Amino acid sequence: PASGAALLDRVGAGAEERDFAHLGEAGRLPPGREIEKPTPVFPRYVEKERGSS
Repeated sequence: PASGAALLDRVGAGAEERDFAHLGEAGRLPPGREIEKPTPVFPRYVEKERGSS
């Protein structure tokens, strides 16, 4: 849930836009909406090299 909220924050979806009534076409963000500078929501996965522990 926290990650979903973080993604919605980044696209500028307000609290009133976070319910089932805004799913689908009716809930599309309007063209030209300003969004935040992208920042990571999830940590980067880096696979360890084989043979290292």
